[in-house]
Amino acid sequence: MTRAGLLILLPLSLAACAPSGEAVSTAATDQASARSERRCFQNSQINNFRVDRETTYIKVGRDAVYQLSAAGACMDLDSANSIALVSIDGGSTQCVGDMVTVLAPRALPPSTPCRARIDRQLTAEEIAALPARLRP
Repeated sequence: MTRAGLLILLPLSLAACAPSGEAVSTAATDQASARSERRCFQNSQINNFRVDRETTYIKVGRDAVYQLSAAGACMDLDSANSIALVSIDGGSTQCVGDMVTVLAPRALPPSTPCRARIDRQLTAEEIAALPARLRP
């Protein structure tokens, strides 16, 4: 085969290996929908919280309630007046599935931080079914 023939065939063979526009579009759509399904919030949106042993319920915004599960003992949460969540990666946004450090400020330092996982956002029915003492 001549050199000119190879130069013509090379771009055609590379184009055959490239993903089609439809495949690229579908992958981008799948990633965008995964991000939109993943519920996220910022610390400034936390209004209230309640603690039950290893589970913490936080109220975010007007209606959202998230469930967090402690990864070990969280000694200060049951008597805390406020909490703060710090993302493990240092970001300002926390999402369902993320591990966070939960800080409970105390009058006397040092406060003992604990790690927790943001398990899920509760539905309106699940929030209504929570006992009053656990409903943030």
